[in-house]
Amino acid sequence: MRITRVALHHWKGIEDYVLEDIDPGLNLVLGDNETGKTRIADAIWFGLFESSKGKSTHKEALRSWEQTGEPKVEIDLETGGSTYHVEKTFGQTGHKTKLTGPGSTWNDEDAEEELASLLSIAAPGSRQVKDDELGMWPQGRNPINH
Repeated sequence: MRITRVALHHWKGIEDYVLEDIDPGLNLVLGDNETGKTRIADAIWFGLFESSKGKSTHKEALRSWEQTGEPKVEIDLETGGSTYHVEKTFGQTGHKTKLTGPGSTWNDEDAEEELASLLSIAAPGSRQVKDDELGMWPQGRNPINH
């Protein structure tokens, strides 16, 4: 799998940000302290591994301090020779997951299940994906929180 684009909207103090032209090799995100590097990594984590459903504390923390809209992350990725677009909104009044791929669009729970299948993990449901399902990361180590 290769991530080709990440967009954040109303995400933990970042109103709108797009990270594109992502190289298939090594990429570095550089910036001063408190400029949003960890928030970008969090957005990727939530976009791929967290269900948009639910109102847990870690999802409530996604809201911007002076928010003008619902927290949303978009991720474009390539896998198995196909391109997909993931959109997840972690709303206080509603949530939404949409996955668009070759000739198909999935919504909400169907989108979460299809994305989990693409990533070869168990569907997240309303709980976080377990560390041992992430394969490349050492067991017990969430790469975002450690």
